[in-house]
Amino acid sequence: MNRKQLVTLLIVAALIIILPLIIYVARQNQDIRNRAQGSNEVGLRFDPASGTFAPGQDVTINVAVYKTASRTINVSGVQSVLNISTKFDIVSANCEAPFNGLPFTKINNQAVTFMCAIQTGSNPVTLTNANKIFAKVKVRPKSGTTGNAPVSFTSTRVTEAGVPNQAPDVSNAGTNSTYIIRQGNITPTDSITPPVDPSLTPEPTVTGGPSPTSPVGTANVIFEPAAGNLPPVSAFKILANIGSEKLAFARVAFTFDQTKVNLASEIAPNVSLSTVVEKTSMTAANSSGRAVIVIAAAPADSLPSGQVGIAETQFKSMVSGNDTTQVQIDGSDIQLVNDSTVVIPSSGGTLDLTLGSSDISVTPPGSGDYTIDVGEKDSLLIKIGEGIAADVNLSFDPPQGNLPPDGTFKIMMSAPGKNIVFGRVVFTFDNTKVNLASEITTNPNMTFIIDKTTQALANSSGRAVIVIAAAPADTPPSGDFEFANMTFTSLTQTVNDKTQVDFDTADMQIVDDSSFDTGLTYSVEPLILTLNGTGPGNEPLIRFAVTLNHTQNNPDMYFKLRVKDDLFFLDNPNIPPSSCEVPGPGEKDYLVPMRFENGAYWPVSGVQLLDDSPDDINKPKLDVTPDGYVALPGLEGDKYYTLLLKTSKFRGSRMAQHLYLVPGLNPVFDWTADPLEPGDLPDPNNNLGQDCTVNSIDISLIVGRIGRTDTPSLDIADVNFDAIVNANDVSKVVNTLSTKPDDDL
Repeated sequence: MNRKQLVTLLIVAALIIILPLIIYVARQNQDIRNRAQGSNEVGLRFDPASGTFAPGQDVTINVAVYKTASRTINVSGVQSVLNISTKFDIVSANCEAPFNGLPFTKINNQAVTFMCAIQTGSNPVTLTNANKIFAKVKVRPKSGTTGNAPVSFTSTRVTEAGVPNQAPDVSNAGTNSTYIIRQGNITPTDSITPPVDPSLTPEPTVTGGPSPTSPVGTANVIFEPAAGNLPPVSAFKILANIGSEKLAFARVAFTFDQTKVNLASEIAPNVSLSTVVEKTSMTAANSSGRAVIVIAAAPADSLPSGQVGIAETQFKSMVSGNDTTQVQIDGSDIQLVNDSTVVIPSSGGTLDLTLGSSDISVTPPGSGDYTIDVGEKDSLLIKIGEGIAADVNLSFDPPQGNLPPDGTFKIMMSAPGKNIVFGRVVFTFDNTKVNLASEITTNPNMTFIIDKTTQALANSSGRAVIVIAAAPADTPPSGDFEFANMTFTSLTQTVNDKTQVDFDTADMQIVDDSSFDTGLTYSVEPLILTLNGTGPGNEPLIRFAVTLNHTQNNPDMYFKLRVKDDLFFLDNPNIPPSSCEVPGPGEKDYLVPMRFENGAYWPVSGVQLLDDSPDDINKPKLDVTPDGYVALPGLEGDKYYTLLLKTSKFRGSRMAQHLYLVPGLNPVFDWTADPLEPGDLPDPNNNLGQDCTVNSIDISLIVGRIGRTDTPSLDIADVNFDAIVNANDVSKVVNTLSTKPDDDL
């Protein structure tokens, strides 16, 4: 077999999911252009959608497609990648008839890849809103495991047949499922049936009268995701898997150890059941470690079915060391009622949380420097790409740019020693900030254009797909070469705004003439864009959250951020010491306007606050971007810094030490586990200055104003912001005297 024949076979195999169309186009020597991408007209889901299984029991999970659109849809193949919970052993995976004409399955650890297509020349499959099973995966719960076991889609594609010169992807992202592993016998599971006309909405009466016969199957109430790491503050959804039942009423309670985690936001009920009967407040939940959500359908609501959202909330860690905890759905306090006022039998799952874990799990960019927050007060700089080298590196040329004017950027591949015969590259961008100003142009040495998102569609979705291959007559490119290029234009008027163009590494594939079975490994580097820049554009951007201890109210206020260059002393020996009010050499003070939102103070834009002290008038006040980031003018990037924070009437604290700040990375810090302690009051005998210490002078400033409610007295001595100076303020400062800060500011 000569080289051209080998390359041809590789291309055909790589594109097996759209094989009938590829063969036709190859024979006709035509390009496939402007293919539709992910139109969300066909759904993917698991059958059963939920269930409770026992360890050691073989369980078959069907993978199905179904039509959600009203038009007729015929399909020739389905492709998906599943992520199976580590609590399951994967026994087997198979394509099912009629999608087993050209089957390909692969099991790689907990990932299962399906490429299931009909036989060449056979009639395409007409979909309905009923499940059409295209694949099955058999799993077995591992011995000794219990709890939630999620199964999810990480990639989907459903290829529509019969569209001339196109192979449209009509899939959605897929509906994930979470199963429960529990000792004992398997309980019944939910099979999904077609949704009924949502206009047939009965009155959701849930009390009074005899109950009809109980529905078939059970429901389970779970958290999505089923596990998480805190910090940072993270959001979790409460979902009810109810199968074909139509939900009219839901009562769900959950419990947690409030000494380890707290709610960081109010609970947000699902708007599909618009009547909120009961909802525990964040304050009450954090006090008791228990929350209840009760929602019901109003007469005008369309009753949801399948996987139904009940509510969403955020959790934050309350511990500083490594720990674990669970948030538990209270199975004894669940009530789900369908449209016939029948109570659906239900069980509850758990949310597994790792707190302050040193086992950092992140998804970094493919290469370059990457800063990771560790706990609340430090970070690591990871030099990605300095270990095992990837086969191919993808980057933009140039890697950074300023818009306007419009700029053209190349997607470059570096593939030393590899002859690239196929590439699927996907990139995403914030389409509210930038748009494509041109159509995408591809490498002329890869003439087989399989898919290329149009300019209009990319700007509509903020996502572009490029799929090209080397035809038999092409010379496959190797080494360093241009894969594609495009022009970007700015849409925003915000000065010194930042945005990023990222590669979607979960939806890409690079193949050379000897790697079809596995594909090549690749690393990626994003494109960093500065929009409407007015300066050198190399100041780092940061965002952070912080809390004040023992406060009853939290007014808008400035926080003073002192930034110290950790290595300034190397070139500047004999540095004089800094003072509380005046930064020393290699240090800068900034005033950051802050507002209390979602359980913490965050930088806020568009707010002009009163100065906390006369000395603050001369300090730079940071401009905050609309998304809450603050630039640090005059600060050089690519250096190590220590960050210290304080505010009026509160002692300063060191929040991060030896932190590597890099322009374009824009880190977000959660310092809420290290609240600032009350004390260090503004002294009226010293022009309202602060000395950055907590001592008897602060106590005397409070005692001399006990009982007062006038503004000058409150500005000096009301440390808990309850609008009166009293013994509570004294006790709070006395408590601070018993603690030692990380560092005074």
